[in-house]
Amino acid sequence: MTLKLLKESLNQFRTTNLNTKIFGLIGNPVAQSHGDTFHNAYFKTHGIDAIYFKWNLLLEDVPEAMDFFQHYVSGLSVTMPFKKLILSYVEKSSSLVKILGCANTLGRDHNKWIAENTDGPGMVQALKKIQSQKQSSLSIGILGCGSSATAIGYSLKNEGYTVYLFQRNHEQKIKTNICTPNTHPLFLCLQELNHFPTFDLDIIINTLPGGSSFSFLQLLNTEKKKKIVIDIVSNFENSDFLKHLHGKNHILFDRNLLFEEQAILQQNFWQENIKHS
Repeated sequence: MTLKLLKESLNQFRTTNLNTKIFGLIGNPVAQSHGDTFHNAYFKTHGIDAIYFKWNLLLEDVPEAMDFFQHYVSGLSVTMPFKKLILSYVEKSSSLVKILGCANTLGRDHNKWIAENTDGPGMVQALKKIQSQKQSSLSIGILGCGSSATAIGYSLKNEGYTVYLFQRNHEQKIKTNICTPNTHPLFLCLQELNHFPTFDLDIIINTLPGGSSFSFLQLLNTEKKKKIVIDIVSNFENSDFLKHLHGKNHILFDRNLLFEEQAILQQNFWQENIKHS
């Protein structure tokens, strides 16, 4: 959908739905997201007069779109490649967003955009549901070092987990080492794995798209203990990473594990801000 059509469709929707709150996802691409299914079902179940759309935006359309959204939209989900860029349009950020420098959720507070990040807290809640061991006894490896990876790593580290972020080269390590020395996860690049022949993780979280994660398969030594493996990028049907590990004695979860937890946190954030607007 072009920006022109987006604006026309929202104008038309508003003329016949005066009181309905409008929410949506912005990113590029957004077709793979099932956020509209989840959030619209949530609105219906909880009796909330609201609707959630998906908007695929070009980078050059973001300024005009954000200006337009101010008059129509009560909240936004933000996915790549806009998680950092979007902070240019907010007046207020949570302490977590200020530390991470990226957001996946925007809400409205007295006509001002406020930013939050639910990726990390969502993963914390997800892990509490699927395992009961003490956090300090568990080590987690996160494949990738993008916005989602660093947000998840930071929150898990603060919960007491031992966290390692694995990336493919040293340049990425420099760009993503944004946390304070006593809280940031340990960053390792692919070449450094050879120096850790006995590296044994309890949980592995993949944030890399496509086949990029296959570079790190040596972390999944099936001769050692069973691991929890989570692919936050794809569902079971589309995850080549999880398909490769099927039947290899690991406990596998797809993107729905994180998505539902962070989406509930988004809803809590939106509804709380609507009350105070």
